[in-house]
Amino acid sequence: MSEAERLAWVRSLGGGQTWTCPVCHKVFGMRYYYERHLKCHQAQKDHQCPYCSFRASYKWNVKSHVRNKHRDKPPPP
Repeated sequence: MSEAERLAWVRSLGGGQTWTCPVCHKVFGMRYYYERHLKCHQAQKDHQCPYCSFRASYKWNVKSHVRNKHRDKPPPP
C-alpha cells in the first residue's frame, strides 16, 4: 500500500477528517486513537514492571515487556 493509499484509507475512517500527532507526525483517522496515541509521548509512565525498572504509559505495554524480557519468571498476579 502506497503512502497516498494509506492516507486515503485513514481519512475514510474519520469521515474525511484526520488528526496528526504534533510529536511524531503519525496520522489518525479516528480521534479516539489519536488521543490514545498522544499518551505515549508523555513523560508520565504510570505502569511499572514488577521485575525491573521498566515503566510504560500503558499496562498492555508492560505485559508485553514481561512476556518478552522475563520469560523465566512467573507471570505477575
